[in-house]
Amino acid sequence: MNPQIPLLLAVSVTDHDIDRTVATARRAEEAGVDALVLLDDPAKAASAEPATVLARIAAVTERIGLIGTFAAGYNDSLELARRLADLDYLTGGRVGWRIAPTASRDGHFGSRRPVTAVEEQIWDAGVVASVVERWSLRTELRSAQGFPVVLAEQDGPFTDVVLADEPVSGITKKVIAKVRTVGDLEHWLESGRADGVLFQPNSLEEFFGQIVPSLGRGFDLESHTLRDTLGIPAPAPIPTSTPIVALAGVR
Repeated sequence: MNPQIPLLLAVSVTDHDIDRTVATARRAEEAGVDALVLLDDPAKAASAEPATVLARIAAVTERIGLIGTFAAGYNDSLELARRLADLDYLTGGRVGWRIAPTASRDGHFGSRRPVTAVEEQIWDAGVVASVVERWSLRTELRSAQGFPVVLAEQDGPFTDVVLADEPVSGITKKVIAKVRTVGDLEHWLESGRADGVLFQPNSLEEFFGQIVPSLGRGFDLESHTLRDTLGIPAPAPIPTSTPIVALAGVR
């Protein structure tokens, strides 16, 4: 593996193991992992709110990227935009947003809820567009990277990075391979379509004890923005004429 290719680690968190998650983040930074992707399932009561956990991790780390998973439909766009942009500013540009599909149409923010899959996609797309537009128009408290990196399993107009389970073609965005083992990684590297790797390992001890050493990565003591780490240019301002889908609960 090229030691320069971005290495990301996916971790989940529940209310009773936040301390362990924070410890994992610190260990990952010391091991040279470039970014942490915090998984989240808002349908589970025991799932801690990801931005709060990332803020706690940010307080005890210096370089590692901080990517939170947020389902667009579960959030108000104004509140989510400010929450992530403020965290991005306070961390010097280390924050990313992994867009997760809304798990249930019963969980959408606001009084009006979509009733079909198509309406659900339109709703979520409207939230994403609204969040990114608010970031683009923000004139104060902007981070060194402009605003958070947007990652998603599907390509879209506001997606910076596509997270993929299998090698794909025809995508001009950065593609990060989702893998569990070094064998999965070899499959991706042979395809030549991996601009980075996201490990969701079966065991953290195996990841730190075997996988990371096998990658032969160097340790970078310098601080970088998440965009710098992933090789993504600074975002261009969105024209004010860009249409934003008007939906109930999206301000």
